[in-house]
Amino acid sequence: MAADAKSAADIADKRAKADILDRELKVERANTDREVADLRFKSEQRELFSTIERIKFLKDASRLTEEMQIKK
Repeated sequence: MAADAKSAADIADKRAKADILDRELKVERANTDREVADLRFKSEQRELFSTIERIKFLKDASRLTEEMQIKK
């Protein structure tokens, strides 16, 4: 019985750690999505940014998206 209780406690601890990591990843993903949306919005603003700046915004957005795909 003691071994079963220890195994159950170990499983519960691992699930709790997995839940924490899952929440952290979701927060990071949401922040990245917001940043990507902001960069894409800036890339559409022809009056405010040069073509070179707008291309850089798109490249940065692409890089962030790729980085999140790797972490997924």
